Order: sequence, then structure tokens, then C-alpha cells
Amino acid sequence: NEATRQFFLQEKGLGVLLRYIFRKGKKEPGTGPDQRARGVLNALIKVEADHFPAVMADFLQKGGISDFQEGLDLLQCSGFADFISKLLWIAWDLQVQQVFFAEAHRQEALGLLSKLFVCPSKGARVCAGLLLANALCHAQLGDEREAQAAQGLRQLTEEMACCGESQEPEDQEVRTFVAGLGQSAERFTRILTCAQAPWQQNHGQLPDEEHPLWAGATFSLWCLLRMRPDPARLADLRPALPAVAQGGPPRARWLAGELLLQLQLQVSAQLPSSNSPEAIVEMSIQERGALEFALQEMFQHTRSGLHSQLSESSQVIETQQRLIEERQQPLPIASNGSTSDGWHQPLEAALAKLKTSRQELSSALADAERQRKSAETAVREVLEMDNSDLSQAEDQTMDQQLQSMRQTEAEYLARCHEQEQQSSALRSQEEEVASANAAMENAEKVLQEMRSRIASYEADISTRQRDVQNKRTMASSDMQAARNHLSTELDGIKQKQTKLRERALQLQAEMQGDGSSDASKEMDRLKVEAGRLKGRAAELTQELQAASIDPQQLEQQASAAESAVQHLAEQRDQLRGELQGLEEEHSQARSDWQQAVSSLQHARQEKEVADLQSSSLRRQLEGQWTSWHPLWSKRLQAWRLRSQALAKAARGAELLAKAAQQAWDQLRREAELRHQTLADVEALQHQLAALAHDLSSIEDSILQ
Repeated sequence: NEATRQFFLQEKGLGVLLRYIFRKGKKEPGTGPDQRARGVLNALIKVEADHFPAVMADFLQKGGISDFQEGLDLLQCSGFADFISKLLWIAWDLQVQQVFFAEAHRQEALGLLSKLFVCPSKGARVCAGLLLANALCHAQLGDEREAQAAQGLRQLTEEMACCGESQEPEDQEVRTFVAGLGQSAERFTRILTCAQAPWQQNHGQLPDEEHPLWAGATFSLWCLLRMRPDPARLADLRPALPAVAQGGPPRARWLAGELLLQLQLQVSAQLPSSNSPEAIVEMSIQERGALEFALQEMFQHTRSGLHSQLSESSQVIETQQRLIEERQQPLPIASNGSTSDGWHQPLEAALAKLKTSRQELSSALADAERQRKSAETAVREVLEMDNSDLSQAEDQTMDQQLQSMRQTEAEYLARCHEQEQQSSALRSQEEEVASANAAMENAEKVLQEMRSRIASYEADISTRQRDVQNKRTMASSDMQAARNHLSTELDGIKQKQTKLRERALQLQAEMQGDGSSDASKEMDRLKVEAGRLKGRAAELTQELQAASIDPQQLEQQASAAESAVQHLAEQRDQLRGELQGLEEEHSQARSDWQQAVSSLQHARQEKEVADLQSSSLRRQLEGQWTSWHPLWSKRLQAWRLRSQALAKAARGAELLAKAAQQAWDQLRREAELRHQTLADVEALQHQLAALAHDLSSIEDSILQ
């Protein structure tokens, strides 16, 4: 949990763990780093994740280098060397490098890297090489150390280049170890940064071959080659590989060529489909020329070097054979195997050792001879390889197909570009149609609203005109008779209402007495009749009030209503003028919409034509690619076989050199033992001479 983590860091738990691992390792060096302690470190690395470099930087700044110093003697054990180098690599960002190479403990830090660089573990040495390559990339070593570090990296690259596709367990372990160094995106980016440093730090231009950055870049290219990453992870590096394969230092050229070969072998026999078309044919042409140039140069150089190396090794073995045969002659005095003490015991022991050494010489010579035959077979296979993996006719056919594909691809990419433009134009036209349609609908909506307003005005004017006419009719008519009639009818309604109330009271009494249903029904009819009479009474009252208005007042109301009608007519006429403008706007909006729709149809037709042409060129390009790829694949496989044969021969030559070196070591050991035996013989001779002198000095004359 967080509290435990904070306590661990505050109490310098990282240093405690390292010291514990080193102390236990010194007691039991064969068991490797303690697994429980490693488990705690792995948990810390997992929990800290991206923050672990900051933890390591803080640890180093507080004296962590001295904790690492305690484990220097253990670096001769592969387990500890791998552990320390990988722990540093996991945290090896710029902040950690700056703290690691701080002036206060720079000598100790460089000493630790030097120990890792020469340790027996190839994996740890590879990791140390990446640590140095990153330090070179970020200029952490200083000018005085850069040349030395670059030379060390060049030597390490040349040594590791022999691993190749070897099936030796040690080489397989190295490849597995290297693959693990770039699993995370951050660590893989570090390797890519080192590989691209020469031109990225030189304004995009390749620097001189002796530039120190090339050493780190070359070693990083070797690591990438052995990692076999997915091509997508090399997308940033890949465009620069052809230039490196033709303009970098020799080993960088050859590694770039092998990396291009590895990438080309992963290209599908079918033309890759992509939403964003790329110039894959043009890329293949550039990569083909670069990889064949680099691999041909590597093949010739390595073949020549292997031939010379094999000749030299054969001469060395012949020399060793003569020396060993000379040493195989039986000694005048041989050891009888006696282990009893006596005056001759030192000579017996020396002779036994010399005999054993000469027997080992025979074994070393036999091993060297076996390695020589194996290397001769591998080198002979390389020397006898035919460079013409394709016939001249096939080669010409492939070149013609490539040129044809290049032209087709150029047309296809142009059509794709045109297709994108048409798609953009179509989207723009669709937006324009949508905008025009919205404008037309808005104009139509405004037009309909205006027509509704005009219709409302006309209905209001018509109603007011009828009201004016009614008022004037009433003003000019005798309303007395109408008033009398209305009053009489209103009085009759009031009488009926009185009778209905009386009857309702009677019915209520009956309903309280026996609850008759007939009374209830009649009560409902009375309520309906009362409501009707009430409504009619309200109408009569309103008509009576209207009939009671003064004629002069009616005339004034009619005049005022007539003025209001005229004002409304003026507003209506004004709206009709606006309506004419809105109708013109609506007509123009409809015209714009129709024109936009017509342009949209034209854009769709052009887009369909572009799509058709693009699809046709795509199918044509796919057909050409399918026809060309088998020939190219055949050539790539031939280069791959050559590369594997070169690696096998180089490995054989390396083993032969080791066997020859072991024979020299055995010869030197035999010489040491022989000189030791000679010294024992001389000592014994002195003892025998002394014995002879003592024996001869005894007076025997009296006995005669």
C-alpha cells in the first residue's frame, strides 16, 4: 500500500535490498541474486511504473553508487551482472544518467560500467552497451571519454555481430535477453533514439563515419535486428534506413541492410490495404537498392575476411600440430606412477603433470582440427555461393515490373489525392445544400407566417366592418319595440325560474322523505332547464343593454370602429408589400437550393468517377504486385540464406579462433610444466652429483 511504499523509500529500502543481495551473493555466489529480494524490487518497479526512474535518480543522488560498488566483485557471476545491468537499464532515462555521471562520483560510475562491459555474461555486456550508447546520445560522458566509449562499442558490436542466427545456447540466450530489453514502449524508444541520433543531431544529415554517435547507433541497430520488432514500431526509423545502408559506416551499412531485409521479408504477398494510401512500391524500390548494395558489400567483405581468417587459422593449427607432435615424443625417463616418498618423488610429480598436459595438447589439437573442418565447410559453402539468384531474364522482368508498378502507383496516388479532393468537395457541397435548404425552409416559414398575419388582419377587418354596419343600423332604427319584446321575454324567463325553484324545493322534500327515483330524475330535468333559462336570460340581458344604447353614442362607436378598420387596412397593405419581398426572397432561396442540389449531383458524379478510376488502378497495381512479389521474395530468401551462411561461417571461424587460442594456452601451460620439470631434473642432478661426490670421496685403498 501507499504507506508501506513511502516508508520503504524514506528508509532507503532500495539500498538495503541491494546490500542484502550482495552480502548473500558473496556467501553463496553460485545461487545468483536472492529471489525474495528480487521479488520486492520487481513489485517496486511495477508499482512505481513511470515514476521508477525518479526513484532511482533520488537513490543514486543520495549515495546509491556506493551500494552498487559493493557488488563489483560479483559481476564475474552472470546472474549478478544481468541483474545489475537490467536494473540500471529499466531506469535509464536522462534524469538518471545525469545523476549517475555526476562529477562527485563519475569515476565510480565509469568503473561500474567498465566492469559490466568486460564481464563474462553476454547479456549484461549488451545491456552495458545500451547504457553507454544512451550516454553517448545524450552527451553525458564528456569529450575526453566519448572516443574511448565509442571504440568500446565498436568492438562490442563486432563481437556480437557473430551471434547472428547461431543456434548455440549462449547465443539464443543473448537474443532472448535482448528482446526483453525493448518490451516496453519507453525502453524501445530509447533504443530508437540512439539509432537515429547521428542524423537527428546533425540537422538531418549523416555525419562523418568516425563520429562517436555512429558507435551507439550501430550497436542500437544490432539490438533492433536481434529483437525482430513489428514493422509498425520502426515506422519512424524505416525511412532513414536506405540512406544509412548506403552512406553510414561499414558495420552500420550492413546492419541497416539486414534490417531492411528483415522488414521486406515481412511484407505481404498481397498489396497492403490502407485507408491512407502510401507509396509502397517506391519504398520497395528504394529499400531494394539499399539492401542489395549493403548486403552485397557485406557478403564480399565477410567472405574475403573469412577466407583470410581461415587460411591464417589453418597455418596456426599446422604450426601448433608440429609443436605438439614434437612434444609427443616419449621421454627417456617416464613416470612409473609411484606415489611413495623418496628422492625421486618431485621428478615423478613433474613428469606426471607434463604427461597430463601433453595428453590435453592432443585433445586441444583434435578439437581445433574438428573446428577447422567445420569452419572450412561453412566458408567453402559461402565461397561457392552463386550471387546470381535470378536469371538475367528474370532480373530484367522484375525491373520492368517495378518500373511499371512505379508508374501505376504514381497514377494511383494521384487519383487517390484527387479522390480526397472530390470527397472534400462533396462534403462541402453537401453542407452547402443543407445550408441552402435550411435558408429556403426558413424563408418559406417566414412567408407562411406573413400570409397568416395578413389573413388574420383581413378577418379582423371583415369582423369590424360588420360591427360598424350593425351599429349604424341600430342607430338609425326604432329600438323601443325591440326593448319591450326583450323585456317581456326576460320577465317570462324570470317567472319560469321562480316556478322551477319552487318545484325543486318540493322535489327535495320528497326525496328526503322516500328517496323516489322519479323525483331524482325530475330534479335532473329541472337543473337542465334552469341552466338553459339562465343562459337565455344572459343573452336577453346583453341584447337589452345593446338596444338601450343612445343612437348618437352608437354613431360615435361606429365612426371609431371605422377608423380602426382603416388603420388595419393600412397595416394589411404594408404587410402585403413585405409579403412581396418575402416571396422574392423565398423564390431566390429555392433557386439557390436547386442550384446547390445540381452542383451536389455533379460533385457526386465526379466523386464516383474518381472512385471508379482509383479502384481500377488499385486492382491493376495489386495484379502487378502479385506478379512481381514472388520474384522479389525469391531474391529476399536468397539473401537470407546468404546471411545465415555468413553467420554460420563467422561463428565457425570464431570457434576455430577460440580453439586455436586454447591450443596456444595449452602449449604455454606445457612449456611452463616442461620448464618446471627441467628445473626439477637440474635439482635432482645436483643431488645425484653430490651423492656421487660423497660416494667417490670415501677412501677404499686400504681395502686393497
